[in-house]
Amino acid sequence: MSAAAQKEGFKKTPPPPSPKAAMKGGGNLKAPKQGNPQRPNNPAMQFERLLAMPPEQRERVVEKLPPQQQERLRTRLDNFDRLPPQQKAWRLELVNRYFSLPPERQQAYQEQMQAFNKLEPRRRRVVADELRSLWAMPDNDRQARLANETYKSRFSPEELQILNTISAANILK
Repeated sequence: MSAAAQKEGFKKTPPPPSPKAAMKGGGNLKAPKQGNPQRPNNPAMQFERLLAMPPEQRERVVEKLPPQQQERLRTRLDNFDRLPPQQKAWRLELVNRYFSLPPERQQAYQEQMQAFNKLEPRRRRVVADELRSLWAMPDNDRQARLANETYKSRFSPEELQILNTISAANILK
């Protein structure tokens, strides 16, 4: 280290311990986890890493999972591999947007998607069309529309909750 660097207060970092030394101390050679400790790893990013692996490496990773999980993951990977490139990119973008939501918004979104899926088919089409309209609007216009009494009279309280929550999350933007 140069004298100038010492004057500036820089300290030379010691080299990492050798693998033997780390093991003697009960150490773990895995890199420390980085990122936001408040937010769990994004499963979409994990899926993208899996997709980027060569087939042999991907299979080695899948084999480490419990049998039922292996089967589900293989099916999802096969289905995903059959999609056209634009559809693959769009699906990855959507899932990344979903996982960028705070956990409480993810939970609310998921609950309202389940409620949406339980609607009778005719109402589901009406609500889906309305969601598309709401997603196309600036946030202020969307909120004004959702607050309008005439507008609210067209939907049940459950449908209004679905429209409010899903349109606010708008992972499609």
